[in-house]
Amino acid sequence: MRLSLACCCRELVVVLVAAVGGWGGICPAPATAQPCDQSGCGVAATPWVFASSIDSQECLAKEGVPDISCDGEVRIAVLGDSIVAGVGDEQYGDSGGGYVTRARIRLPSVSFAGLGKPGQTTEQLYRLVKTTLAGSSSSFPKLRATLSDADVIVLDIGRNDWWSVARRKEPPTSPTYGRIRRLQKYLRDRLTALSGRTPIVVVSRLLLPNRGGQGPWVGRLNARFAATSSLYLPANLRFDLVSKRLYNADQLHPTALGYEAVTEVFVYYLTKVVPRMWSGILDQRP
Repeated sequence: MRLSLACCCRELVVVLVAAVGGWGGICPAPATAQPCDQSGCGVAATPWVFASSIDSQECLAKEGVPDISCDGEVRIAVLGDSIVAGVGDEQYGDSGGGYVTRARIRLPSVSFAGLGKPGQTTEQLYRLVKTTLAGSSSSFPKLRATLSDADVIVLDIGRNDWWSVARRKEPPTSPTYGRIRRLQKYLRDRLTALSGRTPIVVVSRLLLPNRGGQGPWVGRLNARFAATSSLYLPANLRFDLVSKRLYNADQLHPTALGYEAVTEVFVYYLTKVVPRMWSGILDQRP
């Protein structure tokens, strides 16, 4: 049995497909509502043991999002660049809008921290996170507390790395892919060591720029994450399936309508996919 919910946003139709027994994907305006991706929820070859104070799934969810830390609060942190910051969102202006703000409105019982900096690269974010979490103290105590308390951390980063490789004959994706994977693992391992609790750290597949060589480069980067996504190192947040027709004139940042479409994907992921992943993680625990 398959349950489908279609949400129509003018030129974009996002079909949310939840298949019993598996995650069916999110498809942009298909001719028929077919699941378009089965990757991202497989079990890693060597399972990572998640540290948690809970022994069962009895901790209450908020708005359908699991309380992974079992402390009575559900907290989501989103790290990234200008799209996380909401640049191009004419409804809110260039700051304070975007999909994180909209998700906060849609899921009022869940706490969201949108930590986006326009122009930020993977190297800059990795350096910031390591500086924040290294040692017993931090130069950025607020960020350290936000990351330490998070149940889910989203990494929506990488598109600005294009400019450092754009002039090469065959711009490589390996440096960006490697840094994001190292950052994902570092966050998971370091936060476990600091707090004794392991958040779910997920890599998003990026919105596809609709300009020059940047779009194909981001597409290749997304493909690498699609091929290596797993239950313990997930990269199955499918922002890449949002229509390019919902971008601003710069062909990179979404319009207000575009951010609404991104929010649909994000909220569905948090309320439908994350619970399945968390259930799978608990099932793997000894």
